[in-house]
Amino acid sequence: MTTPLPLSLLGCVFVLTAANARAEDAPPQVTTDSPAYCLQLHERVESLRRAATAPPPREVAELAAEGRRICDSGLIRGGVMRLRRALTILMHPDEEQR
Repeated sequence: MTTPLPLSLLGCVFVLTAANARAEDAPPQVTTDSPAYCLQLHERVESLRRAATAPPPREVAELAAEGRRICDSGLIRGGVMRLRRALTILMHPDEEQR
């Protein structure tokens, strides 16, 4: 003979199931490969460059400018790659660059 589940436990199961169903119904949020994401990355790179206490490597400025130019020409993926690389260099200046 099985014991019925307590009402509070059933409530928790219902809430979790409903929350999961709403999350699945929501449209996916795309954050890459869009002109808006390019702009967001470029603004982040420029913000970190301005806040830097020491001049960033020259490569950062070159990657940022090239990334922005490539994004503006419609080649979003290539631009995003360069902007992400510039961001990585700024955020981890002590790591050896590959």
